[in-house]
Amino acid sequence: MADTSKPDPAITDSKTLNSYHKGHRERMRAKVSADSTSILSDAEVLEMFLYGINSRADTKPVVKALLAKFKNISNIITADKAELRSVKGVGSAAIIHFHLIREIEQRMKRDLIKDKPILANWPAVQDFCISQLAFEKVEHLLVLLLDAQNRLIESKIMTSGTINQTAIYPREIAKLGLNFHAKNIILAHNHPTFDDRPSQADILLTRKVKQALLSVDIELHDHLIIAGNKCQSFKSIGLL
Repeated sequence: MADTSKPDPAITDSKTLNSYHKGHRERMRAKVSADSTSILSDAEVLEMFLYGINSRADTKPVVKALLAKFKNISNIITADKAELRSVKGVGSAAIIHFHLIREIEQRMKRDLIKDKPILANWPAVQDFCISQLAFEKVEHLLVLLLDAQNRLIESKIMTSGTINQTAIYPREIAKLGLNFHAKNIILAHNHPTFDDRPSQADILLTRKVKQALLSVDIELHDHLIIAGNKCQSFKSIGLL
């Protein structure tokens, strides 16, 4: 049976091609309207997304180039501007919208824990830290500031570093806690190497931060290492 999902490569008439592309997009819209987005392929999802940005363009070649370079949607959404711009057909509007997707996801994860007791929502806390740090190519330190009931007051990215280290100053963390009237703090930092084991430097630094916080009557509740989609807790392995 002939494959009707693709236009005949022998077709060169622009009207016929435009009719095919219009029909293809209408079929994808029908899937979305029928709440059947889960059956769309990654390529189709990206086509629909880019078509919404530029309805006059043929998005298939751009999608094909994006997936060839980045392999999956997650890598596309988290790629930096220079990497995205290197793909032919990807302009400023698409880059902005890709980055907005990540921002929306991070804020959705944050909303799941905002103003709620952290200990009763621990999986959501881990998911939030992973969403913030998992795809970063250099180390970042995330500070979660909690009130006396362990509810999230605010989260802050304090520092960023090289591929394998970040400069963390215990006194600055203590100062941040005081500024937000925090009573408890959770630290999280990522390992771009995807190794979730704490290094000796991580362990030593955690002890210094704990002492600095205790001096201002703030408790260090935990320190999380984010390694891709893995999350290692210092407390759970007896290091805090």
